[in-house]
Amino acid sequence: MTQKVEALVIGAGVIGSSVAMHLAKLGMKSVRVIDFDLEGTLSSSELNAGGVRATWVHPLNIEMSRASIDYFDQVADDVGYRASGYLWLHSPQKWQTALQARELQNAKNWPVEAWDTSLLRRRIPFLDKTEGVGGAIFAPRDGLINPNLLKNHYRAQGRMRGVVYEDRTLLREVKYHRDGRSSVGVVAERFESVMSHEMKLEIAAAGSTQKFSRNLVEYEAECIVNCAGPWASWVAQILGYTSPSHPVRRQVSIFDCREVDLSPFGMIVDTSGVYFHPEATNGLAGYAIPQEPAGVNYRYDGESFFNEYIWPALYERSSHFERSE
Repeated sequence: MTQKVEALVIGAGVIGSSVAMHLAKLGMKSVRVIDFDLEGTLSSSELNAGGVRATWVHPLNIEMSRASIDYFDQVADDVGYRASGYLWLHSPQKWQTALQARELQNAKNWPVEAWDTSLLRRRIPFLDKTEGVGGAIFAPRDGLINPNLLKNHYRAQGRMRGVVYEDRTLLREVKYHRDGRSSVGVVAERFESVMSHEMKLEIAAAGSTQKFSRNLVEYEAECIVNCAGPWASWVAQILGYTSPSHPVRRQVSIFDCREVDLSPFGMIVDTSGVYFHPEATNGLAGYAIPQEPAGVNYRYDGESFFNEYIWPALYERSSHFERSE
């Protein structure tokens, strides 16, 4: 039996769950969200550093992020939002550009402070190595959030308004009608059993499902929303358009440093591009390797990644990080 829906959302991560909730709030009575991994163990919504900020350089990004953070502030206890700030350290060469961006951010009603290195050392004493730092930008309403709690909040709010989430369901085909009908036919595969982690990895990497037991399900949708994150370009191909979004591996490390208590702080971004923040009683640090090729890649380089990219940047910024492990 074909299931008729007003909106079919592809992808049930933070974005897809938010879109579904808001469509229902706007009055849609039949919103369906499909995902081949509703748990989200491979999704960007689970595997990320948990930072939220409006310190962007494009006006639309600033306004959208400000609206999001305003909402997070209203439901802070439900989603783990903490206005602990973003601290950006800039080299002398990039300092003037950062100050220009700050003017735009302040003009968009987003409070951002400019610190020289002496104020930086007074405010954040453990950052006692400021060589190569031209200044710092601090946005106090930026901060940290629990992405899993946020996703589940959107889903709970959506379900209260009739949104249906379907697990183990993978988009396969879209049939655009030639008779001018406004609805679109959609074919998806639904797996019959709970998927193992290895099965999820195989499907995520290759998209092949031939060896797995599954059934076809069909939808008639008035609109389709692509919220597939790293798989958005693959979904876009099925829908018949080209998306510039492609998956790129990002890696983070959890580290312990007995000399530094990071808990009072939010996200700190070094001039090197390495970022770090408190993670429970530890620290979390990450870095986007510029040469990282596009493509699905869930391999973690572990200690070698930490030693090559994270540890040197931490060591050069603070003598207190010398005992990190």
